[in-house]
Amino acid sequence: MTTLFKLSIIVVFFALSPFLHAQWYFELASNDTHFSDYTISSTDPTTPTPTDLESFKGVRDFSYGFGYLIPLKSLENRLAGNRKATFLRLNTGLSFDNMNLRTNAHIRNVGYPTNYHFAQIQGRLGMVLNKTLFSKNDAVEGSKRPALDLVLNGGMGYNYFTAAVRESRDTATDLLNKDKDFDNSYLSYYYGAGLHFYLNKHTQLFAEYRIEEGSKISEKSGPITDTYRIIKEKVAFGLLVDLKLGNGLKKQRKAELAKLEAKVDTLETIQNKPITPYDDSALLARIDSLEQQLAQQRTLTPKDGSPLETATNPNGLNYFKDFEHVSFPINSSYFDKTTYANLFSKLAAFLKENPSLNIQLVGYADESGTKQYNLEISQRRANRVRDHLINAFNIPSNRLESIGVGETQQFSISNSKENRRTEIIILQD
Repeated sequence: MTTLFKLSIIVVFFALSPFLHAQWYFELASNDTHFSDYTISSTDPTTPTPTDLESFKGVRDFSYGFGYLIPLKSLENRLAGNRKATFLRLNTGLSFDNMNLRTNAHIRNVGYPTNYHFAQIQGRLGMVLNKTLFSKNDAVEGSKRPALDLVLNGGMGYNYFTAAVRESRDTATDLLNKDKDFDNSYLSYYYGAGLHFYLNKHTQLFAEYRIEEGSKISEKSGPITDTYRIIKEKVAFGLLVDLKLGNGLKKQRKAELAKLEAKVDTLETIQNKPITPYDDSALLARIDSLEQQLAQQRTLTPKDGSPLETATNPNGLNYFKDFEHVSFPINSSYFDKTTYANLFSKLAAFLKENPSLNIQLVGYADESGTKQYNLEISQRRANRVRDHLINAFNIPSNRLESIGVGETQQFSISNSKENRRTEIIILQD
């Protein structure tokens, strides 16, 4: 019957959870229980009563419990991170306690050791005050979140005995026997403090110290009436989990992951799809016609009047110090001709002044596409620079060599834009 009663309470408690924006807590506690204000009286004046009674304490018993901490704010505020440093929560929960108490009564200077074995269910209702002591940076959200909280709590408890046995010498008495006059329930109040350690935004470990003081219990046996109060000192350890917040964060992460996967799929589609607009002959013919018209208006004289300076790299290749390469946007073989107008004019002037020198144009790509795609677009980039020199500056095609070598990281590992380029190398005839 006792086990069935416990299971019924647990089922009802869990059934209420979908209707509450609550944080679950699960705890295991060590009990130090003793009697207080123990008195014995008798209606029979001839019956001897103890002259005193000792109640020995000791950390011997354990209890377990679970419950809700209901924040006095909505789940949406928690999800948005609008968490105040100090806030109140409503505490409602159940605890299952086992207690073993040792007493020693003295009647006419003779000791009568008496042991009590109690088991009870406690329903509690109280308030919890949180104060954040330390915060730490959240690497994901880029803001601070609590790391350690000081927690103060207090409230009332209703305690119902599921077992109560008194042992005296060789006699064991079931105090819950219907023939016995025993208070099988009582009220208590508790207060305590503890620390909450954050594992993440919705999961905490906690350690708390609590004192529970009960109201008086009356136990009658014939003409003798025992009255006492049960005092519990608990050291509790446990886990606090905000299930709704955790589920909400999981949904947010799944939605963000789905968006990211959609972007990746779109990018892969773009990268693997033939770029037909760029290879359209009519569009290219129109662009070439416009470039030829613009070429007629250009002069080969550099705007700043200074020639390009040459240098030699460690591999023995000659290049222009001021015009090493042409950069390209992602997934494109077109470049901003306005940006490079002055440099191309200098390059054309250099080639006309040095007819024995030729130019090699080497195209590169970053690693965002497939190897075949990167090889093709690197070749188009080299060809685009070559065609611009031929069409805009009338450089003979036999003096320009264009090759594409595909993807690379030799220019930059962290900045892919640096790898989307066409290198300009000076060759001897």
